Amino acid sequence: MIADGVAAVLPHKYPFKFVDGGGPSGVTVLLSASSPWFRGEPSLPLTLAIEILAQASHVLLGGGDAVLLAGVEGAELLRPIQVGDDLLATAELAGRFGTMLRVNARLQCQGEVAAKAILILVGTAPPA
Repeated sequence: MIADGVAAVLPHKYPFKFVDGGGPSGVTVLLSASSPWFRGEPSLPLTLAIEILAQASHVLLGGGDAVLLAGVEGAELLRPIQVGDDLLATAELAGRFGTMLRVNARLQCQGEVAAKAILILVGTAPPA
């Protein structure tokens, strides 16, 4: 269900589209060895982990019009994320004020939290 809606919700294209599909409990993340983000580096940087979490949060919270990442709090990379890792992103709505959303987002690898952050998303219409 979400896999079909990802293309409709996210305007991103390769190589900056990270969310691949999934279900209501989490979305899968697409990272491959051919991705330009891994050239010469052994692991994914925290900034791209935050982008993955933002894309996943937007999809998991129902999409919406022009949702933008407005802030990041307490972002941590708890373990290296490497090519070939199976990743699952989850998001939980922590609060809402008008079109501003506060989201607790986590990126898991083999059942272990690999990255986490509190994201502030802002849009013209709040996700459902």
